[in-house]
Amino acid sequence: MVDFQAAAVRFGKPGKLWAAGLTATEPVDEKTAWGVGWICLGYTTEGSVINYEITLDNVEVAEELDVFARVTTGRDASVEMALAEMTLKNLNIVFNGGIIPDAAQDGAAWEVEPPDMGDESRIMLGWDAYPDAADNDLRFIFRQCLQGGSVSIANRKGTELSTLPANFQLEKPATGKKLFKIMGAGALNPVP
Repeated sequence: MVDFQAAAVRFGKPGKLWAAGLTATEPVDEKTAWGVGWICLGYTTEGSVINYEITLDNVEVAEELDVFARVTTGRDASVEMALAEMTLKNLNIVFNGGIIPDAAQDGAAWEVEPPDMGDESRIMLGWDAYPDAADNDLRFIFRQCLQGGSVSIANRKGTELSTLPANFQLEKPATGKKLFKIMGAGALNPVP
């Protein structure tokens, strides 16, 4: 019996982030290429952070000192990153303007204005552990996201990057699907 699974220890893998409109087709597994409508978000400063939180309330009775039961009262999830590429597509995504398709990125001058409040575009996000899908062993798909964090763009001298910080908060998809899906290769499901 093997007690340790070295291949399942994750480190040095900031991954690769993808974005698409809500109607884009999800990949079917961890190695399938991202389909039409998915765009790569490019470099980040420190990778990304995936947050998932369940909130509970205690049920208590007078006859017990211990908590009698715990009831789930909510769930929250988000994906945080600081995009290092100051591009039209990334600015539009961070300000909730939606996805600009690769075909519209033509090198011409451009401008971005945030949408009116209430008209923000929701997007899907994806994350791969490896840049090349053929080598990928772990993938996340976040089905409905809205950037709700503070966007502070710092422009400083020296080697400090100007970044686009983002905190994409997950919502219940209108499709009725779950908030997100995680897909992994067999190496991450080793036989004991």
